[in-house]
Amino acid sequence: MTRQNLCYVLLAAALCSCGGKKTDAPASESVDSIAAQPASLPAAVPAKLKLTEGKYKKSDKHCEVSIKVEAPAGDDVVSGNIRKALLDALDKALSFEGGTRIISPYKDAAPEVKAAVGYYGAEAYKLLKASSVEDHTVRVVTAKEMAIEQGVEFEMPDVMQYQIDVEIEKEYETEKYCVFSLDHYVYSGGAHGSSLGVGGMTFSKSDGKRFTSFLKPSVVKQLQPLLRKGLVSYFSGQDENVTEATLGNMLQIEGSLIPLPADTPYPSEKGLVFRYGQYEIACYAAGKPEFCIPYSRIKPYLTSEAIALLGL
Repeated sequence: MTRQNLCYVLLAAALCSCGGKKTDAPASESVDSIAAQPASLPAAVPAKLKLTEGKYKKSDKHCEVSIKVEAPAGDDVVSGNIRKALLDALDKALSFEGGTRIISPYKDAAPEVKAAVGYYGAEAYKLLKASSVEDHTVRVVTAKEMAIEQGVEFEMPDVMQYQIDVEIEKEYETEKYCVFSLDHYVYSGGAHGSSLGVGGMTFSKSDGKRFTSFLKPSVVKQLQPLLRKGLVSYFSGQDENVTEATLGNMLQIEGSLIPLPADTPYPSEKGLVFRYGQYEIACYAAGKPEFCIPYSRIKPYLTSEAIALLGL
């Protein structure tokens, strides 16, 4: 198992006023919300979800694995569906290498968060440590061979501590939906680690299923002015002298059309948050470009289902 084993598995901070803000305020309080009272919830689903938490952390000189998962604790169907989806996301983050499963799925028809986190943490630690030990062994052999070739004294190379850090937590909740974020950092040798994740995952509280149909089809061209303004705001927040005219200098894309993020946008208190992955449209130093488009500006491009869910 090489240092690449876990790089395929699943935190640049938001630099706009509404991205990533944690609050339980209902959507009707948003300055850009236009609409009426939220629809009634199923009787068993609380207006505010009760949460449970699972943690795992283990560290030695070779590696460190840290996992924290926050998920609904209720016995109702909605809470159960969301909880299962979040644990499935954890499984996907840690259990695959290039599409091949390297950790067996946690087997429980009704998985409990603490037990599932403990299982995935222990399995990930075992694999990560094995990879780090193998890498260090190769580097020691290489260093010895080079010392002999160069006629110098052998110096033991330092152990590079590999790292996995996964965090799933609730970001925002209204009576109609809730948003959980998944952030994932991996270091397995090299100059720097990788910040992965799927941004915000939005779940409808009518059935507990993930909602992804926010934008109408084929609106990327129409959204260009808003995407450009959002990215200028992000880069300007990094103390960069960036304008719409010079934005292209910060991007690494083909042509002039800015693509939509690979990760589904997600709602916050004031607007829809767009977050690009590392290297998706810019260099590593640019982080994960993120910005929020107010509901008053994004509403014309939303699907009717999204408008209903968001109460706009």
